[in-house]
Amino acid sequence: MQGFNPLLYLRKNFKTLYTKKNILSGEVIFTNSSWQHKWIQRNLGVENTLLLGGVNFNLFYPIPKVKADNGIKILYTGTRRDWKNTKIIEEALSILRVKYPTIHTDTYYRKNLHQDQMAAFYAQGDIFVDAQLYGGWNNPVAEAMACKVPVVCSDIGSVQDFAFHNKTALLFKSEDSQNLIMNIERLILDVKLRHELAYNAYRSISKFTWQKSIDIMEKLLYSALQQSNDYSHH
Repeated sequence: MQGFNPLLYLRKNFKTLYTKKNILSGEVIFTNSSWQHKWIQRNLGVENTLLLGGVNFNLFYPIPKVKADNGIKILYTGTRRDWKNTKIIEEALSILRVKYPTIHTDTYYRKNLHQDQMAAFYAQGDIFVDAQLYGGWNNPVAEAMACKVPVVCSDIGSVQDFAFHNKTALLFKSEDSQNLIMNIERLILDVKLRHELAYNAYRSISKFTWQKSIDIMEKLLYSALQQSNDYSHH
């Protein structure tokens, strides 16, 4: 196949081999983001069906902000898992606080918030930042967008279906701390840009409902079942 990478199949890359083995054990293979869909086809040679992720809009929705002061509230997940890349966010914020003392930050890390409390958490933010290194479908970014919070996020596959630079978010390369700082500072200084990104992102993410995904999945599974029945009768 075009783009096939034989290095993925070296013995040390057991995760790739294990992934392919598990993928091939399924009758119907779904991927929940475009980058996964293309990567599996290109690198593993396995056909799969794209079934995009979604957002539960009964849980994640805009709530009017109540500002106690003129400060800027910046939110991020705070998760300590390595691939979440939290360290680069906290280093960027510590630099920005020197220049902008009115910055406040918050995370939902270890707060044990229920899902029905998350909209209120996002609502307090003026900016949401995500810097993860890899992932499938990026739930935190999608949820922040559904709550109409402007987003700065890393330019990785997990956001490519809904995060578009200067349109629905500000994107940066995962390891580029200077670009991260620059993008956060842009939003700190530009209220109009914050509103535009939040509005555009909300309109973009609103298309990704779980009900739509469920309907598509039901049709695909029913079709696969019909084909299986037809085959068994031959």
